[in-house]
Amino acid sequence: MMRALEADARLQGFLTRLWSQRGVHCDSVPASAVGIDHVEQSNNLYREFYHARSVRRVAESQGMALDYVDWAIRVGRETAYWQAYQRGELPLESLADQLAWHEWNQQLSLREIYLPRQRG
Repeated sequence: MMRALEADARLQGFLTRLWSQRGVHCDSVPASAVGIDHVEQSNNLYREFYHARSVRRVAESQGMALDYVDWAIRVGRETAYWQAYQRGELPLESLADQLAWHEWNQQLSLREIYLPRQRG
């Protein structure tokens, strides 16, 4: 029971710090409450991926598991999109499209899903 409570506290700390970095602020959580700083790690791995353009290369260069690096890069990419939106560099519609594009493995954009089809 105690391990489950500690894990939940670490998860909540991570999510609070992640959304705070994305511009949605609430009570601050110290990094020590999170354990491994996945927020900073994801940003670093995303920056490395941005230059290397290969998840596998990043994982190999860091000596990390491919699944973790893939997840961390996704978190870093989404954070970069949120930050661009907060700075006014990315319209809300584009933010939604970018998040959906990567979440659904580049299958459809929200515009393609939700806009009514034109009948000719």
